[in-house]
Order: sequence, then structure tokens, then C-alpha cells
Amino acid sequence: MCEVSLLLAQTQALTPQRYRRGKTASSSPAQASRPNRLETKPVLEVNAEHALVKKLEGSEHFNDLAHILFDQALLAEGGLPADPAAYVKRVNALLV
Repeated sequence: MCEVSLLLAQTQALTPQRYRRGKTASSSPAQASRPNRLETKPVLEVNAEHALVKKLEGSEHFNDLAHILFDQALLAEGGLPADPAAYVKRVNALLV
């Protein structure tokens, strides 16, 4: 089965798991002098041939579906959506 979307880390970027570990770990003075690798943003790669992506075109729910695809890619990589409540609201709205 082909993936609909996935997140790619930019060069020198941290995976969601390492980002969370680094965010919760205590910072030492030595770490403060290093560049902040936590600020890099992932790149969303979408499979344009996937049936779900094709359904996006012309959909009245385009924005919600696009956000859901991004949040699902985050979840698949071990991350969390920026706003979990909004993710649940979007999914629920499409289910009813």
C-alpha cells in the first residue's frame, strides 16, 4: 500500500521523537552556544497519485482535508499535531 503523505526532515533537523526528548531535557550552558536545531520545519511530501489526494481537488472540505493529511503525517512519524483538539474536530466533522 502506498503512503498518502509523509514528513521529511530537513538536513540537520530532528525527528519528532528527538525533538520531544530535546525539549524536555535540561539545557546545559554548552548546549546554549550551539545552533538551535529544534527550529527547523519538516517538509510535507504528498503522493499526488494517491486516491485521497485526488479527492482533495475541488472538494468543499479542501482546507480541512489538507490539515488532516499533514497531522496524520505528523502522527505517523511519532509527532503530535500542533492543535490536537482541532485535529479531532476536523476528523469528526468529516465523519458525520
